[in-house]
Amino acid sequence: MQAKEPNNAKYIAFDNLRITTADYSITSYTIKHHQEQVDGSYKVVDADTVSESGKVGTPITADVKTYKKYIYDKSISTASGTLEEKKSLELNLKYRLDTDEDGVANFEDDDDDGDGYSDEVEKTEGSDPLDPDSIPLDTDGDKIPNSTDPDDDNDGISDEDEVVT
Repeated sequence: MQAKEPNNAKYIAFDNLRITTADYSITSYTIKHHQEQVDGSYKVVDADTVSESGKVGTPITADVKTYKKYIYDKSISTASGTLEEKKSLELNLKYRLDTDEDGVANFEDDDDDGDGYSDEVEKTEGSDPLDPDSIPLDTDGDKIPNSTDPDDDNDGISDEDEVVT
């Protein structure tokens, strides 16, 4: 036998002559997926609101999505929660930027674009640390920019000892 009220139902079940009750509510929860931006802020790129009937106290866990150039970071996400009567539940999944897709988020990566030059060197040399095609001037390709390379042409003779005529 079941008695049901709009938006809040109490189901009564008979189990071996024992009566048990459980509170059910029609409730909704929201799952938001946030992507880290270059400036460190986060932008919601996907949001779903789910309405369903569920038992108060039911745990909800959001599914992690895959985004190109982003890594899910569980340490700053709220991917699970519990349905509560007449309260909204919002799950927020955050994804860190990983420009070079090496599995290391930019905030931890010394070389965000994977071009072999550290971000610090690229900033000092005026190249873009997020663009693998923007590299410092390095005529011998040894990953030491000419401005700090004692042998720009890698011929074994220091630039200081070479005479330009």
